[in-house]
Amino acid sequence: MLRRVLLAGALILAACAQANDNPGPVADSVHQMATLPPVAWIQPADTITLDNVSQIQLLGRLDNPTTPSTIFDHALSPDGTLLAGLDHEQIIVWDLITGQTVFNLERREEITRIFFSADKTELYAVELSGLVTVYAADTGRERTTFRGIDEYDGVLTYDPEGSVLAFANRKGEVRIWDPLERQALATFTAYDRPVQRLAFSHDGDRLATADSFGAVTIWDWRSRSALAPLENEQPALRLEFAPDDSLLAVGSPQDIRLWSSADGTLQRRLSTGPDAMDLLAFSPDGAQTVNGGETPDMQVWDVQTGSLIARLPGVGEDRLAAAYSPDGGLLLTAELGGSVSLWNMTAMTENTVNRADLDTGSARIYAVDWTSDGLLLTLFGATGSVYVWGIPPQADPGS
Repeated sequence: MLRRVLLAGALILAACAQANDNPGPVADSVHQMATLPPVAWIQPADTITLDNVSQIQLLGRLDNPTTPSTIFDHALSPDGTLLAGLDHEQIIVWDLITGQTVFNLERREEITRIFFSADKTELYAVELSGLVTVYAADTGRERTTFRGIDEYDGVLTYDPEGSVLAFANRKGEVRIWDPLERQALATFTAYDRPVQRLAFSHDGDRLATADSFGAVTIWDWRSRSALAPLENEQPALRLEFAPDDSLLAVGSPQDIRLWSSADGTLQRRLSTGPDAMDLLAFSPDGAQTVNGGETPDMQVWDVQTGSLIARLPGVGEDRLAAAYSPDGGLLLTAELGGSVSLWNMTAMTENTVNRADLDTGSARIYAVDWTSDGLLLTLFGATGSVYVWGIPPQADPGS
């Protein structure tokens, strides 16, 4: 269980002295933040776990080296040592070991998504037209471009381990690329209408597609064959494979439907109610799902039984974000205008969930993430800064 200090909700040190407890409009906050000195960078000493989470503190702050602006997309390198951010003016890459800027370059206006290659040597920037620009991840030098698919409509997904990109278009076509090799691997027609959602399985062998009318299909994309057409009957707002790929969770307007990815049979239906599907995620061990949206609470479900385990109160309604720790013991949540919180996901009942709010000094955190090694939390502020948290080196009791 979480330590007593976590139960009391007082586990975290103040994030930084310059944070504003009552931030004004974003433009005013940005102007003020640009004049503040940088925070000294501290390297993490240990993975964040339930046993040491009471020691967590701010390790550093990452700022845009030019004009501060909200980061609307980001990517962590697979080894958790680099962070790429995409704001309204710049593409920025930071070194999470030193806290230094690796490079920053002017963002072309149409670039909306960014990804690291599996070997972290390249960065892929996707434009609204479907054009992909390949950059060297250590220098920002442009290497080449390729077009993901014609008539691209903003629907794509990425397998970070296999470094494979899937694009869909308004004609119902899907194309899969190996961007590292600059090679299109497969193209097929999923539907005779636009594809609305895509999701890779964790092993990278299957691809789930959905249209706007409730058709969901699991494909062996290499052979271009449909493995399991699902009669979902409702629009798919979210698609998420379980960590072991045995289930596909389809988030619909009123529920989450858990389908067997082997034969396409419906296993369980979780009744979420309306407006609860802005976010859907499995826990790392696949035992839980969490979801949330415009409702005042997030919901935690038991995947095996389909029963509601708990509600996370006060987390919802406005720009909700959540991320499990790699070991699944903690859930990090944030809501723009609300709290940033850590939850103990190992000891929950329908009426009791242990929670601690991080004292970030600002209520304008709108996105959160963990590095894959569990060493760092990244909190993205609306004014453009990224606040990095972790376990600092501990003083020697004998010193």
